[in-house]
Amino acid sequence: MQRWSGPKPLNTRRSLSTRTYSRIDVRMAYTNTNWRGFSTFLNMIIYPDRRFEETAFLFGNSVGVSPKAPFTIQGGVFIPL
Repeated sequence: MQRWSGPKPLNTRRSLSTRTYSRIDVRMAYTNTNWRGFSTFLNMIIYPDRRFEETAFLFGNSVGVSPKAPFTIQGGVFIPL
């Protein structure tokens, strides 16, 4: 799913704001009845354009950002106990 966000105001007068950015979330899961409750999953987050806009903060007169990785992947296996 691609999500478009922004602009986000950085101050109360809205004179400073972030730009619009997009984020793609991909989530997949698989389970099989023959696996006896075991399942697997895969999550991905992709920032195709502006990865600095999601976490921007105002520090006095300057803007600070926390850049995100352009591509993040996480996967795992669920083991029933």
